[in-house]
Amino acid sequence: MKKILIFISLSLSFVCFSQQQNQVVKGKVQSETSKSVLQNVHVLNLTKVKGTITNLEGEFEINAKLNDTLYFSYIGYKPLKIVVTNDLIRFDENTIELTELAFALEEVIIKPYQLTGYLEIDVKNAPVNTSTRYRIVGLPNLGYEAGRRSRSGISKVIGAIFNPADFLNNLFKKKSAKMDKLRLMREDTEIKNLLSTKFDEKF
Repeated sequence: MKKILIFISLSLSFVCFSQQQNQVVKGKVQSETSKSVLQNVHVLNLTKVKGTITNLEGEFEINAKLNDTLYFSYIGYKPLKIVVTNDLIRFDENTIELTELAFALEEVIIKPYQLTGYLEIDVKNAPVNTSTRYRIVGLPNLGYEAGRRSRSGISKVIGAIFNPADFLNNLFKKKSAKMDKLRLMREDTEIKNLLSTKFDEKF
């Protein structure tokens, strides 16, 4: 009798666990002000590093489980992060509203340089960037740019040259989780396509 009870409890827990793993969040994305549906909105599951886009009716469907984070982004609208709850999984008619961005243009003051048209004179009058370059004798380089003159800039450059392993370790040691997510994103072709449609530019 005990074996039967243990078997039933294990099978029920396995069924519940598998249902929790394979849950789908469905919904529709629309504008908060005009209530019109938004198509081609990027919907990313940041926890699983999976993504999709909304169709012509603004509807989306994405695999997610409880407490996953969904990220909605669309050009001209504020991005939105939502934590998946039981209500989002239970109901199919979820409505997500995105807020339009309002850009306030500030005053732009253009200060002309007194250029004469003669290159030899204009080069002397043009402003020069104050970034500092350091050259180390024996290294086949034109120099290392450390930004504005400061002790931290100099020490970073010298430390990176003489001990590059420590420099890379300090740079990446607190970002291992982010690096794992980036690696998953590089392997996922759907995420690549989503990011390429959003960020790739043709010149």
